[in-house]
Amino acid sequence: MSVARNDREQASLVTVGQRNRRASRSKERRFFMEAPSIREQPVFLTAEQCAARLQMSRWTIYHWISGGKLDTAKGLRRVGRRRLIDWEVLKAAIERGDLG
Repeated sequence: MSVARNDREQASLVTVGQRNRRASRSKERRFFMEAPSIREQPVFLTAEQCAARLQMSRWTIYHWISGGKLDTAKGLRRVGRRRLIDWEVLKAAIERGDLG
């Protein structure tokens, strides 16, 4: 009798688990459908991250900032003491030759 009871309990637990998984999947689908595309939002990187993507020294990025070549018009944002750079704007400025 106890074995049959445990089987029923396990069966009910599996059903609850499956139901929870289905509910969480539908919530995920709703979230992704309602959330704005990641590509629409600007990508801000630190000077170190930009330097790594451009395969150059981070000091080059810092020299562009201190020399005025990299400013708010070219993607620089200051958040407290941190300097964040809009990657797409920086990349476009490099392609135009504004920073070279």
